[in-house]
Amino acid sequence: MGDFFMEELVTYVLYSKKFDKIYIGFTSSIIQRFYSHNLLATKGYTIKFRPWMVILVEFHKSKTEALKREKFLKSGKGREMIKTQILPNYI
Repeated sequence: MGDFFMEELVTYVLYSKKFDKIYIGFTSSIIQRFYSHNLLATKGYTIKFRPWMVILVEFHKSKTEALKREKFLKSGKGREMIKTQILPNYI
């Protein structure tokens, strides 16, 4: 079988149970980004609230679509949806 490559365009939500914090982001490499948030990064917001768990991953067909979804998730309505529909499964 030949190698298959598809660029991941992903919006994601992380949750820090220890600090009761959420983080919303966009990436083209979810595995690498998750390692960065939890282990590799030496500065930035997310290092203060480790460990993080992934509570939502959404795949998109375009960068525009992914960024639009990230913007929604960061809005009041998006955060409310995360709080009421997704987070209860993890706390």
